[in-house]
Amino acid sequence: MDYNKLINIKNADRLPEIINVINKEKEAVENVNGSFNALCKYMANNIKVELNKLRIRSAIVDLNSIGIDHVFLLAEYENEGLKRLIIDPTFSQFTIGKKTFNENKEIIEKLIYDGYLFIDNDIFNKYLQIFNKSVPYKLIDEYMYEDLRIDHSKSK
Repeated sequence: MDYNKLINIKNADRLPEIINVINKEKEAVENVNGSFNALCKYMANNIKVELNKLRIRSAIVDLNSIGIDHVFLLAEYENEGLKRLIIDPTFSQFTIGKKTFNENKEIIEKLIYDGYLFIDNDIFNKYLQIFNKSVPYKLIDEYMYEDLRIDHSKSK
């Protein structure tokens, strides 16, 4: 059974709900802190909790595995096919002091202004390479379903 079809019974466009969650969290943090610096884990967790309430599948991704102290969310829902997004409202902290971006400019601008970006595996890898150009090609599923995997080697 397809998990996304099960949780998104009405098969509707969930983007307005996702944008609403992102904007509420950004506003709350800006009102208290005035900046998104060093708040990626806090914001990712809060957004994930709200997406769970809306029954929108999401996963927190920690970039420590590629040497970057940063987390973001992957989210997905079904609406005339599978829609997948990176949710990273704190991405702008990585652009401070940088005047221009020659590569991946569209990705960077979308994340800075909107805090989210529709993705496929290629766009996902371009995003990862913004942080570390030597990252090997990754599939979204490696991160999206990590929490659903069972490690049978530990049970006995």
